[in-house]
Amino acid sequence: MSDLPTGVAYYTARELADHLRVSTMTIHRAIDTGDLPALRLGAAVRIPVTDAHDWILTRLTSKETTR
Repeated sequence: MSDLPTGVAYYTARELADHLRVSTMTIHRAIDTGDLPALRLGAAVRIPVTDAHDWILTRLTSKETTR
């Protein structure tokens, strides 16, 4: 058990959606496509804060326009 990460902060899908002012479906779609890394713990989903920030930066610097 000593190899588990300590001090890692996580968002729930709802917390990240609220923070970004998007629907939880947007977050779940990004997770399902593999764009946003997440941990699944049964029905619960946890998104590491650093991965969420990387995903946001990728979306901001992407040449794609939003749909």
